[in-house]
Amino acid sequence: MDRASATHQRIMAEEAQETPWFTPNWVFTVMLLTPYFACTMSLALHIFVNLMYSTKFARQEETHWQRASLIGLGLDLLLLDVIRCAVTAIVELRRFEIRRRSASGDFLKSRIRNQAGAAKEPELKQKKPPPKKPAVPKHAPK
Repeated sequence: MDRASATHQRIMAEEAQETPWFTPNWVFTVMLLTPYFACTMSLALHIFVNLMYSTKFARQEETHWQRASLIGLGLDLLLLDVIRCAVTAIVELRRFEIRRRSASGDFLKSRIRNQAGAAKEPELKQKKPPPKKPAVPKHAPK
């Protein structure tokens, strides 16, 4: 059994496609931080515009406005992080599923048929044409 699994691993390594380029780590860091930066810039702009119009607030309204701005910023950053974690989990689960199916041989084509000279796999069948529509009557019914 060990020999079979070693052979399978060797075949999988031979058939795997290697990427033709190397992506530096800073690219991943920048891609991770870009949504946070965009969100922060958007919030800063909105706060600035809001501050321009809120100069006539009384003391109590100003305090409420500052607290609401901080709560909004915190919720926004928290929401972005939760969505990022959810998307990461979905992608990782999909990768795990593909790896599991690949290890079990779901994606491998049978080499026995190719060596035995059996018939090729059937090609895709053409879609049937839709039925013809009846002719339009030339005279109105009586």
